[in-house]
Amino acid sequence: MRFITTAYGNDYIGFLLTCIFSITKSNPDAAVSVFWSDIDKTYIELLNQTFPNVEFKKNEVDIPRDFIKRISSKTILWNKAIELYPDEQICLLDSDTLVLKDISHFFENDFDISFTIKDERIPLNTGVMLVKNSGRVTIFFQEWQNRTNLILNDPKEYANANNTDDYPYGGTDQMSFYNLINYSKGQNSFTADIAGESVKLIALPCAQLNETRSTNITPEKHILHYKGGWRPILLDGTNFTSNRPKEKSLEMYKLFLKTFSEAIEAIQKIDPQVRMRDFNIRVPYYLNIETGQENKLKYFVYKTMNTLFFNNIRRINKHIK
Repeated sequence: MRFITTAYGNDYIGFLLTCIFSITKSNPDAAVSVFWSDIDKTYIELLNQTFPNVEFKKNEVDIPRDFIKRISSKTILWNKAIELYPDEQICLLDSDTLVLKDISHFFENDFDISFTIKDERIPLNTGVMLVKNSGRVTIFFQEWQNRTNLILNDPKEYANANNTDDYPYGGTDQMSFYNLINYSKGQNSFTADIAGESVKLIALPCAQLNETRSTNITPEKHILHYKGGWRPILLDGTNFTSNRPKEKSLEMYKLFLKTFSEAIEAIQKIDPQVRMRDFNIRVPYYLNIETGQENKLKYFVYKTMNTLFFNNIRRINKHIK
């Protein structure tokens, strides 16, 4: 079994570090490949020394600079990865994930490709996918990439793909995937007929393999996905929000920071001078990572100061505009 993830830019290096560490801890016998671009060589060298069994492959293809387009462009790299590792069992996952448990038993199911769904307005999330690689799977990923590129280059379709008020896609690659498999709510098994090949797909619950919600960590959960609203909380140290409320998010928040801390300790065995701030994750002073305990007074001060700071930033930006 092989895990494959992608990483773009220094800003998200802390996510990548934590993801790799979680994989090697929970699935120690699995191969891991990272396709990266626009990351300082010193980071890659340090990660490579810390995780010598992880393969780091620099991207040789142009990736859009626009953040939203960049997310969907992962289909380019996943297509390339599928070509590079024929006949392997592969877990494709975004780098803002934590792998908690051995996932090999999911491959006992009958499928070519497995993806995740949830009972929400936007039902699909392509942040975690399982693949039993073969010739027909290669054809599927080529078609998925082609359809994604068509949407990226069509302003009207691109707007529809990212219009979460009126459409159920939540992104360009998810729109192309949705239409490619002719997704229908309530259905868990699909067949995509492409170039004379039939590709079998099954849908597994996000709650098991790609938990995107803020929620308690129950035994069924194997992979947590810190997407969207988690980024400012983890990268900038902003307050919890209505979409990521503290009461629902705190357990996942503590686990991410604890795993990140353990990953930094692994890095420090190679370079003792490395500090958490070097990997761009903000650890709040009100929280004891080791015990998971928070200081209520310090949290009140932290929340108040953050609110004042970011309100001032918004006022300044509004004035500039």
